[in-house]
Amino acid sequence: MSAIKQQFFKAVRGVTFALLLSPVAFAETPANTPLGSPDLGSQMYPRLIRLAHSGEKNGTLLATFDSWAPDSVAPIFQSTDDGQTWNELSRFSHRDGCCSTLYELPSSFGDNPEGTLFWATSYQNIMESGIELWRSLDHGKSWNCYSIPVRGNTGLWEPEFAVNSAGQLQMYYSSEEHKADGFNQSLVVLTSKDGKTFSDEKTVVGMPDFVQRPGMPIVRQGSSGTFYLVYEICGTGCDVYFRTSKDGSDWGNPEDPGTRIVSDGKFFRHAPNFTVSNTEAGDTLYMIGQTYHNPDGTLASNNGQVLLIGEKGGTGNWTEHPAPVQTPDPKGDLENPYDFTNYSSPLLLSQDGKALLGLGMKQQAIGLYKMFFGRTML
Repeated sequence: MSAIKQQFFKAVRGVTFALLLSPVAFAETPANTPLGSPDLGSQMYPRLIRLAHSGEKNGTLLATFDSWAPDSVAPIFQSTDDGQTWNELSRFSHRDGCCSTLYELPSSFGDNPEGTLFWATSYQNIMESGIELWRSLDHGKSWNCYSIPVRGNTGLWEPEFAVNSAGQLQMYYSSEEHKADGFNQSLVVLTSKDGKTFSDEKTVVGMPDFVQRPGMPIVRQGSSGTFYLVYEICGTGCDVYFRTSKDGSDWGNPEDPGTRIVSDGKFFRHAPNFTVSNTEAGDTLYMIGQTYHNPDGTLASNNGQVLLIGEKGGTGNWTEHPAPVQTPDPKGDLENPYDFTNYSSPLLLSQDGKALLGLGMKQQAIGLYKMFFGRTML
């Protein structure tokens, strides 16, 4: 996340975006299903998963997003028909924060059985910053605050869970806690055996030049066994990069920015998200970002309309494909630093693998965003 967006979050925590409403309305784009209800206020930072370790609940889609209504609320929605219909399963209040994530444990960790759901978010107040972790033992019906994996003073953002090849639970996040060492922001990881106690930080991507800001990590493992990490590097444009790991622990030299994702010179900036499938040609990556740019940095004519498909684990050509949720010309920090249209839009393959599902935010009025679900055929 860019520094200016983080300052915006700090300024508005505990205040509903609905208070920013303008009488000027924005036109809707068709063919997407809205999630949520007016009482949830403004919505952002969506997450979408499919249960795969929950017995008879396997195949169920769960969706969530950050909501300020006016307090911080986490709504959980479910679909049992691959996204055709949705209903609200639960909601719970938590500390004012942003940038939440949703994860299903693939195996047991401590007193958390396989299929336990973890939901985590960043929080910040005048006393401290941190990441709080909530869990559900009944597939999302009820939740309790489980642990605080990390605390700080400056900023801890955008948690993301994974399990490495050694069977360790990992939590990746963006840290602003090391500015004294020259890191404006760094992408770091903790490991845990139980979800309650975590190791010391390990830097995954970080450059001690006090300029570059790697962050917003998303981690997936392909059927090949390869781990993929997608992230942005702000401070120099917020372009999107990725790197790979054989074991999910060794990601290479942290000062190496990684591989920039480019399609015929065009590229994404801000808030990336992706998923991975396996084909005869190897792992295929499906990647999206908030804004899409021409080689000269100007917004592309199909900005907000496309995702990129990377064959051969991202080492082949990256090609454009229609996005599941078509968003009207997001601006990012280029023209409006407070624009969250199409921000961190998750992607997920349909059960039959013939379509790509996704969530995306569309602006309804100044400062008010609503979540939409969509699909695109592959």
